Amino acid sequence: MRRTQTPVKDVGERATVSQPVLWMELQRSYAATDDGRQVPVEVVRVIGEVDLTTAGQLASALAELVARPAARIVVDATRMTFCGLRGLGALHDGARLAAAHGAGFAIVGLSGQLTRLSRELWPAPHPAVFPDRVGAVASLVAEPQPSRPRPARLLEHR
Repeated sequence: MRRTQTPVKDVGERATVSQPVLWMELQRSYAATDDGRQVPVEVVRVIGEVDLTTAGQLASALAELVARPAARIVVDATRMTFCGLRGLGALHDGARLAAAHGAGFAIVGLSGQLTRLSRELWPAPHPAVFPDRVGAVASLVAEPQPSRPRPARLLEHR
């Protein structure tokens, strides 16, 4: 059976189109290492929908955090109400960028379906996904942070 859509008649009222809403809260916390040092961990709490129209905001925020020295980033997705492919792509790109910069990166609260889809669509390295923030922070503090790549020096030819 074939269904067709009939156009909505204009009844003189202005229709409102719902736009996805995305909020991001940034929280810096400090976690103790085994040797007693306090290391900063940036927690980005994603609230709302991450789709085609909002994924760029998330990608920009993650890129900015990854560029910070000795970055350890936890993306808390427990209050993310929707995540489209562009949103998954932004998370995966953030993880790849973090790996390239020697930064720690973990995601909290991503559903099993989204985790599996992410692993099927994008090549490794995959972001580490944890059920809670405590586990994510502990994993980032426990793993040694590799040194960041140094920018190449330009040599003058005389």
